[in-house]
Amino acid sequence: MSKTYGNVFQVFLGPKKTVVLVGYKTVKEALVNHAEEFGDRDIVPSFRIMNDKHGIIFSNGENWKEMRRFALSNLRDLGMGKRGSEEKIIEEIQYLKGEFDKFEGKAFDTTQPVNYAVSNIISSIVYGSRFEYTDPQFTEMVDRANENVRVGGSVS
Repeated sequence: MSKTYGNVFQVFLGPKKTVVLVGYKTVKEALVNHAEEFGDRDIVPSFRIMNDKHGIIFSNGENWKEMRRFALSNLRDLGMGKRGSEEKIIEEIQYLKGEFDKFEGKAFDTTQPVNYAVSNIISSIVYGSRFEYTDPQFTEMVDRANENVRVGGSVS
């Protein structure tokens, strides 16, 4: 559609008017140079009901800025951006590599192992420990989170 209408155009998704931005430069221009006009995202109703616009993912404007500052401050306190967090990421990548090696060069879906690795990195940084990829409680928790996103639709 961008070949016909350009890098910025609107479409109707049902009754909702939606602005479509195409390409990295266009999106960056909109979000950096025109943040006030483009910063307020519509939230899928199921996410709005569950979260009442709270949290860094579901907020906009000043509320988002405040949540972002809070999150970055806490992540720094937990060691994000420091040598310790880098070591935890490298350690988890070794576990992920081990999972990939089990497929012996055959094609496979990387989604689940990568989700487990990302969850373990967060767990390791926040709680100081990780889970085995075979831990039933861990896999159920990660799989349910993924299912919630799939059923609820895109965040923004």
